[in-house]
Amino acid sequence: MQQLYVRVNPKSGQTQFHRCAILFTLVWALVEVDEATAARLREEQMLETSDTEPDGYVPPAEVNVIVTAVSQAPAGDTGAGNTTKTDPPPLTDAEKLAAIKEAMTALDKTVEGNWTKGGLPNATVLAASLGFELSATQRDEVWAELEAARLAADAAAAGNQTGAQ
Repeated sequence: MQQLYVRVNPKSGQTQFHRCAILFTLVWALVEVDEATAARLREEQMLETSDTEPDGYVPPAEVNVIVTAVSQAPAGDTGAGNTTKTDPPPLTDAEKLAAIKEAMTALDKTVEGNWTKGGLPNATVLAASLGFELSATQRDEVWAELEAARLAADAAAAGNQTGAQ
């Protein structure tokens, strides 16, 4: 088996592409495939591949599983295997909003695949870095809020410069 970094070639104009029964997007993915599949992926013009970790690769978010012991075992139970797995508590809307804002401001402006043709952050890239799904509508609302804050800060800075003269 071979490990290969693969994404949709940004120059193709596509945002997603299926090859070898795998869906690829503009976000780098690390896949483990057999030699024949690796060769086929390398040959595909719609895809960009790398044997080494490429710039812009964001490892998938780790999911932390909390393991807790069962407080009381049934009568006659030795306690072997009495653990339950629980998911971490879901993020609140405020926590998601803060995470989205942070991810947007952290996007590398020099990586073309991070941005749409309209200059918005790529929702697929954001979702990959956040570890939860993000709709284009959510992206647009948060981006508009960040842009409004940036424009207000620019206007305040320009007003301070004018008043200082």
